Amino acid sequence: MRPQLSPLFTLTALLCLPVFAQAIGTFSGTVKDPQGAVISGARISARNDATSETGTATTDAQGRFSIINLPIGNYTITVSRDGFKPTEQKIIIQDQRTTNLDITLDIAEVRSEITTVARGSIKPNTEPNYRALRDGQPGETYTVTNLTLKRDVMTLTLKSGRISFTPPVLGRSAVAVFAGEGELSLDPFLFIEREQLKMITGKETFAESFTRLVLYFSDNTFDEVKKHGKAAGKADNQLFEALRDVQDRMRNHERGTGENIEAEILADLLNPNRSPSFNAFIDAEKHHQLVFQLRPQGAIDSEEVLLLNLDWQAKDAGFLYASHLDTEWKAGTASSGEDKRIVDAIH
Repeated sequence: MRPQLSPLFTLTALLCLPVFAQAIGTFSGTVKDPQGAVISGARISARNDATSETGTATTDAQGRFSIINLPIGNYTITVSRDGFKPTEQKIIIQDQRTTNLDITLDIAEVRSEITTVARGSIKPNTEPNYRALRDGQPGETYTVTNLTLKRDVMTLTLKSGRISFTPPVLGRSAVAVFAGEGELSLDPFLFIEREQLKMITGKETFAESFTRLVLYFSDNTFDEVKKHGKAAGKADNQLFEALRDVQDRMRNHERGTGENIEAEILADLLNPNRSPSFNAFIDAEKHHQLVFQLRPQGAIDSEEVLLLNLDWQAKDAGFLYASHLDTEWKAGTASSGEDKRIVDAIH
């Protein structure tokens, strides 16, 4: 006859059985681009080669990620992010250990096809937002006193006068014209650039008074003016004339740069991921056709900041200043090897 075991004995025996925990580890790291900048929003997948069990994570604002509680074993790691080539790597997860791995994603190659159509099938200059930028007239107007617009190494001080904006395009004001008393000053950051400016103008810095100013911008210039100015009703004839003079000059290849400034600004407005630009056309006391450009996408070649004298009859016509962003020099990241092209035709 088999002896009967009491319930208490059975429970005690079960509690005394050894418990074997599953061996697990952690996988973490950082995702960066080829220049070493961190990539946020990258998707990481860790798939166990034996069981196909998968753990996932997404990089944070610092490009970091971590996947915990992965059973030990061999894993295939897949990393992807829009705009970059996906990559795949093999790792081994070991018990109670953290496997760290820094991952670099190469930028994806973008290819586009351009299809030409029959001549005359599309009317030129008919895009409505482009026409609005090109045809807009001064409207919303403010009086300003000692308003300072600091852009990189250039400072524009609107001492007194009126500034008017053309109607917004895509919900944003992008063109302004000023008439009154103003002053500009440019103070280069590097010694070599100060010396270069001195060779051209006789001084290490550049300063001059102006009476008229036309701005094309995609930054917060409108908000700055509205915050410090006072509403002044409608624009006067002086403001209309100042804008018309600059437009006529810029659209004349012999007198201007031949650049389509409205198309440049429209590109900024259509792509909010582009860093904002600021362009000033200045009727100064001595130099009546000055142009200042702050363009993170490149004002000329790899340089983003430019001061140009468009009076081609003047002794100092041409470039007065061309350099990288002031913030890049201070951070030690300025490079003439930058490629600012957004399109590279290879075939």
